[in-house]
Amino acid sequence: MVLEVLGDPAPIKTKTCNCRIKIDCPLNGKCLQKSVIYKFHVKANPEDDGVHYIGLTESTFKNRWYNYRHDFRNESKEKSTELSKHVWSLKKAGSTPTLSWDY
Repeated sequence: MVLEVLGDPAPIKTKTCNCRIKIDCPLNGKCLQKSVIYKFHVKANPEDDGVHYIGLTESTFKNRWYNYRHDFRNESKEKSTELSKHVWSLKKAGSTPTLSWDY
């Protein structure tokens, strides 16, 4: 049997983002990245110094972010994470918390 060497196979492209509107990607085109260390900054109001929460995604950042958003919108998920507990405590105190993050 004769084997012919065709060269190196084409590199496999790993998809880094599946956002429909790329400019809205929560992680600048890298939302499908796994094991992301992130820091959320939560403020009760613009004058507030805020509180930081540091976390690590088990799955993709996008999946974690969507889970957080679900937790923040549904009071039944109030105790899902320390971050959601804090957000809901601010909401119940009459604040409209603002969140930002770094990675």
